[in-house]
Amino acid sequence: MIKIVMIDSQELSRQGMELFLSPHNDFKIIGYGKDDYEAIKLTAELHPDVVLMDTGR
Repeated sequence: MIKIVMIDSQELSRQGMELFLSPHNDFKIIGYGKDDYEAIKLTAELHPDVVLMDTGR
């Protein structure tokens, strides 16, 4: 199982990506954040395999 932390400032984008990944049993979203500060915090706390992050640009 690949553990993912998802970072995106738009909640709708986070929900859409969750919907896209949910049918795949190989992925598990273990945390959500909305900015780079939350990305750092969640990565340190949760130790994901992947951080899926929107740069906002």
